[in-house]
Amino acid sequence: MKISGTGGGNTVTGIKFEREVDFLTSLEKMSSYKIADSQQGAGHDVFYRDELVARCFKKYDFYRFLDEKGVDWRNLISKRLVPDDALFLVATLPRGNAYPKEGSPTPIVHFPP
Repeated sequence: MKISGTGGGNTVTGIKFEREVDFLTSLEKMSSYKIADSQQGAGHDVFYRDELVARCFKKYDFYRFLDEKGVDWRNLISKRLVPDDALFLVATLPRGNAYPKEGSPTPIVHFPP
């Protein structure tokens, strides 16, 4: 049942869902993950077993991240996308492994400053 507007964020169930479900909160409930404000700029750092594996951006944070990296995104896309959450993976896994094995290091891809 809709009260007003369109889209999942404007329906009674959509508003309830967005109020109760947050990607970072859900991820942080998993014992191997930790979330922290990014020390590198926009967004949040996502750690898996104490290693940085991703950065998470809410709404316009992703565009601040692109600006920090010197990416001229205005000339690359025709419309600004504003997702609830955008996950940017900075870690790679060894070929053939779906998940890192317990105790094995996760290779990290570093961006130049």
